[in-house]
Amino acid sequence: MAAAKVERLERAINALETALKANDLVPPNRKIVSYDKERNACTEIRGIIISNDFNTLYKADRRYGDLLTKAVEAVFKMVNHVDQDIRTYAEESLDAVLRSLLLGFYHSRVLVLLITEIGRNVAARSIICAFRRLAQLIHFSKCNRVVSYGVHILSALTVMLKRPEESIQSAIITYAGLLFDTLGPRMRSQHSEKAYDLYCVAAENLDL
Repeated sequence: MAAAKVERLERAINALETALKANDLVPPNRKIVSYDKERNACTEIRGIIISNDFNTLYKADRRYGDLLTKAVEAVFKMVNHVDQDIRTYAEESLDAVLRSLLLGFYHSRVLVLLITEIGRNVAARSIICAFRRLAQLIHFSKCNRVVSYGVHILSALTVMLKRPEESIQSAIITYAGLLFDTLGPRMRSQHSEKAYDLYCVAAENLDL
């Protein structure tokens, strides 16, 4: 039973990735385009994840850990879809998946998924989507893991500040304060070089 669910998830991920790649090949002047494949695959991914406890499936089939990560990455790609309705559905699906994991007390897994996404070289919409949710959920981090999260977040922020998109810069301005309310008091002095790197990039952007 568990193995069958994991296989269904893998098929849904492959279907979503294939559909998203196919969309990149559609001529921009084509007026009628169906996005049922993306929506259906996303629905399948969402349904499998939220209706099953992570540890239960993971213990039954170790592939589930990597597939969950791959599934979330695929839905984040969908956030950059050309169609507004599909983008909205992708964000709703992400929220449903993250909420399900949080309710199962898999807080660390949620934060790692979001930190990983903001550190990837992907579309601006995907990064902003992940960054906003990370800022809103970072308070769920355990005290003994905040420093580790903070190091990775500072590195990702340094890269984000170098991105040319104004939307990313605006997101940093809007949500960084919320992040540092949690990270700031707990970051140790030995990690100050990460903060200094971030300061240097910010100062360069402001021509200071």
